Amino acid sequence: MNCVLLLLPLLAVACCHSTDETLGNDRDMGSTMTHRGGRYQYVSKQMTFLDAELHCKSLGEQGHLACIHSKEINDLILQLGESSGGPVWIGGHRLLKSEHFIWIDGSSWNYNNWAPGEPNFVGGAEECTEMYTSQQRAGSWNDISCSVTRSFICEY
Repeated sequence: MNCVLLLLPLLAVACCHSTDETLGNDRDMGSTMTHRGGRYQYVSKQMTFLDAELHCKSLGEQGHLACIHSKEINDLILQLGESSGGPVWIGGHRLLKSEHFIWIDGSSWNYNNWAPGEPNFVGGAEECTEMYTSQQRAGSWNDISCSVTRSFICEY
C-alpha cells in the first residue's frame, strides 16, 4: 500500500491505494503536448478525481491534474481531451463546500470557463471540475461529484 498526503490550501487529504493498480498498458497514455515549459498529457483510463491526481503525481515531482489559467491553455486541454468522447478531469475543486474553487496545485484561480448555469453544486456534492470535450459545450467546465470516473489531463 502506498499512502499519499495531498496538502491543499486549508485542506489536507490522506489517501492510500494499492501499488497493484496500474494503468494497464501504454494505450491508456494518450497524446502529450508541451506549452511554455509545461507538459500536458491525456490519460484515457477512467479514474476518480483523487486517483487521477495521484496518477499525475506519479509522472513527476510537479505532476498534478491540469490547472488552467488562460483561454490558450483551455484550448490546449480541449484539444488533448477531444479523443475521450466525454468530459475529462481538470484540477479545479471546491474549497470546503463553499462557492469558491481552487486549483489542486495551489495556484491562483484567475481564469474560468464555466458552462452556462455552472457551477451549481447539485445535491451539495459537486466538488470537482470536469471539462466538456464534445458538442456545443466543448471547452466549458462543469462541477461534478469527485467520485465519478473520467479520463483526465495531467500537467507536469
